[in-house]
Amino acid sequence: MKIEIKKLMLSAAIIGLSGCSFMSPVKNIPDCGYMINAVPNHVKTSRRHSGVMMVMVPDINSAYNTSKIAFTTRPYQLSYYNNSHWIQSPQEMLSPLLVATLQKTGRFKTVTMPPLAGQYNYALRTQIKALYVDYTERTPVLRLKLQEDLVAANSGRVIASRNFSAAEPLPAKTPYAAVYAANQATEKLLAEIAAWCVSRIYEP
Repeated sequence: MKIEIKKLMLSAAIIGLSGCSFMSPVKNIPDCGYMINAVPNHVKTSRRHSGVMMVMVPDINSAYNTSKIAFTTRPYQLSYYNNSHWIQSPQEMLSPLLVATLQKTGRFKTVTMPPLAGQYNYALRTQIKALYVDYTERTPVLRLKLQEDLVAANSGRVIASRNFSAAEPLPAKTPYAAVYAANQATEKLLAEIAAWCVSRIYEP
């Protein structure tokens, strides 16, 4: 009788664990921190002028204002990986990448970010509108959506505004694959944003 009870308890435990795995699109690994740190190797360059660009700390949709990595498996629902997370908030990771990419254009005398003080000619305001893995597609994709506003510092006028988006396929259904795709998507959008900024500033 005791042996039978133990078998039943073991079966129940296996079913319970299986149920947890069925609820998640991937098997999570023990607490791992990940980062987005990719910048494009090639960006559109331009003749330098004396302008200074201030990259403001990005705003972010409240659903993604967390170190947790978000994903969705059905419409209107957002979930988060249990044991995989960003080592910094998305806006903290993105700010220095924007600075590094804009510096590579050669267009600006200086590219800086808060809390550094000083005079500047332009400000780049960013809103992170989406950063999540979409498992509702046949091939899962990492979706990254950014809104960029280029502002003239002397007037506060918005010179130009544009939405940028990427849907990068995941090479596997794992948290690491999601992070890899996030870096690929970020690299692509950074190159697009840099080219856009250069094209919208006309000073000699």
